[in-house]
Amino acid sequence: HGQAVRGEINTNYKNAVTSGCHELVFIDGLTREIDLQQTKIRTQIVKLAEEVELLQTAQCSFKGTTRGKQFATLLALTTMRLKQAMQQAPKAEQLEAAKRILNARAAQLRLLEKLAVKDVPPTLAQNTAALTADTGSTNTRYKCGIKATISAAHPDKCADNLDASNHIKAAIDCRAQLTHYKGIQIEKALPVEITGNLFTVGTYNTNDGNFENGVCGNSAAPHNAGSTNLLGLLDTKAKRTEHLAETPLTTDSGKKCIGTEGKKYAVDTHIVSEEQIAAVTCELRQLTVPTISGYLDKTIAELAEDSEAEDVASLVTTGKTMPPSTSGEKEKTIKGLLQGITGSLQSKLIEPLKQKEMQYQTAEDVKKTNVAAAAKDENGALAQAACYSKLHQIEQTKHFPTPGETEAAKCKPDTEENECKNDKDCDYSNGKCKLKEGVKVENDGKTPTNTTGNNSFVINKASLFLIFSVLV
Repeated sequence: HGQAVRGEINTNYKNAVTSGCHELVFIDGLTREIDLQQTKIRTQIVKLAEEVELLQTAQCSFKGTTRGKQFATLLALTTMRLKQAMQQAPKAEQLEAAKRILNARAAQLRLLEKLAVKDVPPTLAQNTAALTADTGSTNTRYKCGIKATISAAHPDKCADNLDASNHIKAAIDCRAQLTHYKGIQIEKALPVEITGNLFTVGTYNTNDGNFENGVCGNSAAPHNAGSTNLLGLLDTKAKRTEHLAETPLTTDSGKKCIGTEGKKYAVDTHIVSEEQIAAVTCELRQLTVPTISGYLDKTIAELAEDSEAEDVASLVTTGKTMPPSTSGEKEKTIKGLLQGITGSLQSKLIEPLKQKEMQYQTAEDVKKTNVAAAAKDENGALAQAACYSKLHQIEQTKHFPTPGETEAAKCKPDTEENECKNDKDCDYSNGKCKLKEGVKVENDGKTPTNTTGNNSFVINKASLFLIFSVLV
């Protein structure tokens, strides 16, 4: 079945390309496909980079909580996808190189179409040709200066909708199935052929019909009805012929794209040959850009079933990955991490970031923002820097949450309703989560150190250089 489809695509393509204009339809379509692939590479990298920036800020803001571990898992997964997308970047240069060759070929074909002539009669500069040698000697040789101009075709020669059958479009979409490239042999199409009986000799009053395009004779005086031995230009037509040829895309083995040695642009002829376009078409058959998307458009259920997410969740929660034989335990780990939340990641984790406040202090005043805005805002990196500074200060003072504080952290007012209700020490009421009455919060006698009095940090923007790292 596959061979039959391949044969049909190639047959339809070859039958559809019957002129240089049809070849242009193929080249223009292939160029548009390259533009789409290049845009895809850029868009995927930019989108994933923005998601990484958002998740870095979110993970830092919720550090030490279950929500922070959820963001840490998503951050690691999205960073992996970003690296995969960046590995596609070199293809953009390859695609650009291919597009340059296609554009050069298209320009030469359009010029050739502009110069195309078919059965065009010459236009003479004058009705009576000039005699270019003086008379007076029987040995004098006479020359006739009959001047003729051959006009080119109208520049808008290519008609619209030349691919009404969509066979050329199908060849572009299914280029992996193509075996040959069909196009104009430019070198053979350049010469102009002039056909017809060029000259005749006779008397004007008996051959006047043949002399309408110009005559010359052996007299310097004006010719009249009695002039004899006149040389005249007959009906003559000029044309340029388009020579179409099929060029294989691969070598005989079919495993390697055709070479273009000796036929490259800017070598001898400065013509972009059909062999070059065949080689480019062959390369584009294999040069595809896979779709690489992040995780933020997934649902909680989809994330829980993702094998990569299971491994990352194990690292985030236990510090190590589990062997493949413990697939049940890995699934339990990721589901435990996501316990209490359902629906889409966008609605349950990302949208609430618009309400998660952040602040930082500059030399002038205190700036306030939120996690979602900080990831996009030009100065949002300062809020992220403040967050990392806070974590660094906690680390330096060697103050980490005690068991009692950990319990209290789980009952913070902004804790998800389901997560709050699932904790035996928490109570959810009036839209807020709080510690149940009677539950004791033990600590080691230490209290967090606050250097500014408002849990903010002074940042000198003029000398700030930020290096962000993934904190797990």
